[in-house]
Formats: sequence, C-alpha cells, structure tokens
Amino acid sequence: MIDKKNESIKKIIQDLVKRLTKWEHEYYVLSNPSVSDEVYDSTYKTLLDYESKYPQYVLSYSPTQRVGSSISNKFIKVKHDYLMLSLGNCFNFDELLNFNENIAKVSKQEDNPYVLEPKIDGLSISLIYIDGVLTEALTRGDGVVGESVIANIKTIKSIPLKINTDIKKMVIRGEIYVSNQDFEAINATRDEDKKFANSRNYASGSLRNIDVSEVAKRKLNAFFYYVPNAYELGFKTQYEVIQQLKEWGFNVAKEIKLFSNIKELYNSVKELEANKNNLDYRIDGAVIKYNNFKDYETIGYTSKFPKWAIAYKFAPTQVETQLKDIILNVGRTGKLTFVAQLSPVELEGSVITYATLHNLEYINDLDIRINDYVYLIKAAEIIPKVIGVNLDKRPKNAKKLEFDYNCPRCHQLLVNKDEEVDWYCNNDQCKQKQLQYLIYYCSKPIMNIEGLSESTLSVLFNTKVNDVIREANQLITDQQTTEDIPLYDLLDNEEQTFISNVLDIYKLEQYKDLIIKPWLKKDFSKSKLKYNFRFQEKSFNKLINSINDSKNRELYRLLAALNIKFIGVATAKSIANTYNDIDLLRPLQVEDYMRLADISSITANSLFSFFSDDKNWELIEEFKKLGIQTKDEINDDLVDTSSIYYDKKFVITGSFNISRNEIIKKLSLKYKIKFVSGVSKNVDFVLAGSNPTIKKINQAKELSIPVIKEEIWNQ
Repeated sequence: MIDKKNESIKKIIQDLVKRLTKWEHEYYVLSNPSVSDEVYDSTYKTLLDYESKYPQYVLSYSPTQRVGSSISNKFIKVKHDYLMLSLGNCFNFDELLNFNENIAKVSKQEDNPYVLEPKIDGLSISLIYIDGVLTEALTRGDGVVGESVIANIKTIKSIPLKINTDIKKMVIRGEIYVSNQDFEAINATRDEDKKFANSRNYASGSLRNIDVSEVAKRKLNAFFYYVPNAYELGFKTQYEVIQQLKEWGFNVAKEIKLFSNIKELYNSVKELEANKNNLDYRIDGAVIKYNNFKDYETIGYTSKFPKWAIAYKFAPTQVETQLKDIILNVGRTGKLTFVAQLSPVELEGSVITYATLHNLEYINDLDIRINDYVYLIKAAEIIPKVIGVNLDKRPKNAKKLEFDYNCPRCHQLLVNKDEEVDWYCNNDQCKQKQLQYLIYYCSKPIMNIEGLSESTLSVLFNTKVNDVIREANQLITDQQTTEDIPLYDLLDNEEQTFISNVLDIYKLEQYKDLIIKPWLKKDFSKSKLKYNFRFQEKSFNKLINSINDSKNRELYRLLAALNIKFIGVATAKSIANTYNDIDLLRPLQVEDYMRLADISSITANSLFSFFSDDKNWELIEEFKKLGIQTKDEINDDLVDTSSIYYDKKFVITGSFNISRNEIIKKLSLKYKIKFVSGVSKNVDFVLAGSNPTIKKINQAKELSIPVIKEEIWNQ
C-alpha cells in the first residue's frame, strides 16, 4: 500500500517525466524549444535525484532511461510481424504514368490521390509499442528477420519512448539518419584517413555499436512514415497515418504532401529533386504511395515490393575526376570485370576511388583511356560508374588499355561465350576464381560463416601450411626453455594451403594448434612472425562454431552455394520450396525444372546440366560426409495429411498480401504441396490472387481444375 508521501513522490516523478518529454519533443522534433537548456538540465537533474532515491517509481519511458547502465548489445534476431519489403523504382514521367494506370485498374478512376514523401538515405527501422510504451526496435535485416537494437534506439531523443494511444500493439516504421550539418561537424574532428565515407554508413555503424553510451553521442535522428497494419487499426488513408504520427510526437518530414492526381504530384517531385541539396538530410529520390488503404489488398504485391507504392529515383549527380589505372579482376564464375582506379572525388556523400567500367566493349565504345579525365555517377545511387570522357582535357600521356585476352591471374586464354560482351576464364584451377568462390560461399546471404571475411579467406587461401610449420618449428627451436615442445610434422603436399576449396573450410580445425600459436611464450614479440595472421584461441573457437553452424543451413542456401550458373538465392528458394531434399533433383529432366515457379528454359537447362554431372554429385557426397545438411527437415507431425491439398500440385498466379515465396514455404510445410509453373492436366489446383494471369485461369476452367481464392495458408 502506498502512503500519501510516496503517492506524492510518484506524482512528482510522473510530472517531471511529462515535462521533460514535452521539452524533448519541442527541441528535437519541432526545433522550437520553450525553455532554456539550463531549465531542462536542472529539471533533468531533479528527476535523476528522485529516481535514485525512489527507484521503485522509475518509469520505463523516463528520459533518464534513454541510456541504460549496460554497455553491451547482443543484437538478437527477431522475426518481423509484417514483412519489411523494398520498393519498385521508376525514373521518368512515363514510368510514373504507367504506375498510375495500374492503380487506376483497381480504383476505376483516372485521377488518384497520392502521398509524396522524400526517400531518406538512411537505415530502415521498425518500432514496436506495447500499450503505448516503446518495447522493441528492429533493423530491416532480410525483410523477414531483423536485429533488435532497442537499447541504441532509445538514445535517439527525437523518438518518443511513450505515445498516447489505446492501441495494444503498434508497429511504426521509419528511417534513422544523421543530418548533413552534424555529419560534417563530426567528420571535421577526425583525421583524414579516419573520416566516415558517408552519412548512411555512419548511421548504420552507429546503430550497431555495442556501447550504448557511445551511441548516445552520435547525434542520430529519425523520420517516421508508415504503419504496416494501419487499415486493420481503422486508418483509411496514408495521409491520415502521417497526421497521427505527428500527433503522437514522431518526427515527420515537412516535405510530405498529398496530391489529387499524378500530374500535380510529378511537378512537386521535380521541385523536390531541384531542392534536394538545400535539405539538411540526404535523400535519393521520392516515395509515391497511393492514399486509399481499402484498395491495397486488391492492388497487391510482388515477391519483393508492394504495387501500391513506388520510388521515383532522381537523376544522379555527375562529377569529374582522373582515371589513374584500369584494374582487371576475375569473379567466381570466371567473368572478367574492369574497374577504374580514380583520383579520390566526393560524390553523393561518399569519397570515390574506384568505379565500374562494365566490360571491354564499354571501354572501347567510350574510348576510355588511362589518365583520362572521366565523368562519374552513382548508378541507382549506389554503385560508382564511369559514364564518359572529357575529351577536351585528354592529356598527352593518355593511353589505351593493353588487353591481351589472357586471364590476369592464371594467364590462360579468355573465352567469349555465345557472343556475349563479357570475357571469361574457363580454367577451374584459376586461383582468383577459386578465391572469389570461397568468398561467395562464406558470405552472409549464402552459408553465412562469420569470421571468414574476404581478407581472412585471402590469407588462409594463399598461405601454405608447410611455410607456417617451418616458421613455427624454427621459433620453437630458438626459444630458450626447459619445456619439451614437440616440432610439427610437415605435410606431404608442399602446395597445400589452409583453405584451398570449400571442403577445406570444414577441416580447418585440424590446424588449431598451429594457428593459435600456443608454443609462443608471453614475452615473444608477435612482430617477429612472417606469417602474422593467427587467431587468438577464443576467436578461433568462435570461427569453428560458425563453420559448424553452417552445416545446418536451409537447403536453398546450399543450392545457391553450388555456383550453378543463373541460380541465385531467389531461384534456389523456388527449388527448395518444392524439393526439400537435394537427392530429389538427380533424376529431374529439363521439363521438370521448367514446371517450377519462376524457372526459365535457360535456367532449367543450367540446372539439368549441373545435376547430370557425376563430378558435382561427388562434391555433394563429400558435403554429406562432412555432416552438411542436404535437405530441409519437414516435421511430419505438423503436416495435415487429411487435407484435400495434401501432396498436391499447385500453380500460383496473381498478387497477394504476402510474398509468393512465403506462401509457397507455408503451404509446402503444411500440406507438402508441390508448385509448378504451368497449368496442365497434372495440376490439381490453381491458387489465384488479385489480377491473376487470365490465360492460366481459362486453362484451369477448360481442364476443370479448381481455382482457389481463399488464403489457405492461414487456415
């Protein structure tokens, strides 16, 4: 029971929190403070004093709780309640009109209302409020699963820790950024070689800093613009959501506007583009959202983005700099790439020293020469690209690329496949190809082996084991010690490196004793080592754990990791959603692959060629011996064998409120459904969303195949 004194103290704390929260909103969101810094600081100190004396009355949303006592974040992975999809792009008025025409097919009117929002160049974030209190904050991740950064998000003072709402659970999305002014001031205090490359990387790195108190100093800010389940909560329009976000105290971009038709909106898009450099934050385009929520489900989604919104990408900024050299690289498929080495130049907030030159034909067509002054843009605001030459400034020492049609690494003759513009190294023993494949295999989207970065792999790939053994043995011999330390035995294979192929990754633990150097004494100087790459025991054990974890990845990751031409993550998912065991692929013919969703004839032939080759099955058998999973386990206890859908063949067509891949995965696990691409007499059902392919629906009717329009994945 709370006595009158304690009740009074509790109310004092509540009042102080209320006042400080109001002042923070005025200062950090409205830029219109009503009190001086001295008044704020004095009130904040008063609150701290009360909270230290009466910790039982500390409110979770108190301004003092923005920076906790913990200095460690673990960034645990959490599944999003609603997918965080990306946006489709358009680049001109005609493409914007085409977007409007697709909306008009549903709205049945030519003029449609749209909300225009600046496309912030920051880091996407999803906030979760329970009973109005901020309880979770997730990064985008892969759109399905993000990382929790709640402790760091609480340090951003423009983000309300509590909102006034009766809604039990709210998901609110926005963008974390740093203002241009703050970013420039931060970089001005750093040495030239330690400056941050751009504001987006700065914001992203800051948000993933494990030290919460350090994040609080980083001057991060945020804009908010979206509630994924707004229609279910009673909101009718996107603009209504924007107004409500303002009322709740969120920072909302002042440039957001509502328009009654696409032509009016386009004029404002061009104004925003012309004015982008006058804003105090970076934008790389505009986001256009259809304003009426009731039509969203009918308009639908692709597997990657909603059809009721689109990003209008601004024309890229162009700069000029000198091309110092042209570097030739070989990728994992053997494809030769041409990279321009440039005099450093700032472009769209980044310092650029390298840019793509695409291929030899591109270089010849533009007559690009070493030492030329070239024009540079960022393709899609991301990849630096050389687009032309300033011929008026061509220096006398400008020279054409000397290209001898040999691989720059293994020196074998390059080949030009099927009249493609690209050149390839077909040598399977090419060291550069092998290394690039290892880097790809270990990357986050594929087998996700933490600790095997590009630089670490490069060292382990290029360092011969016997060279390290000889050095270790010499050091052991040279040490003055009474302890009898045995020498290492040399390998029979003098050319053996620590990792020469993907199978070696799973055998790395055999070199633990050699790699973590337990034979060195504490007073030994590490600088004496020629092969100075070795791990500490803790980090090596962590790497081995990550390697072992990769043995149990989903089947689609292994399929993508096999380096099959035309097979990326999306196609691999399509295959794994139908065939949960890699052994099921061995007897398949080209036509079997073509029946899978989104598989073209070219891709089908590539798959057939790979899985018809006994050498590739030898590799797969080696994977199995190492304990690498080659199938997705399906819990038969969860499969509904009594359903009419059990073990049937489906064709999917049209748009849905979740991605096709998610639907296919859910139905595959629930009913063991197999998905094929074309309607035939062997198909049992057609699953139709909004705007289905009319031909497929008609074929289903002709063959008396049932067409399902219900969300059977939720049944």
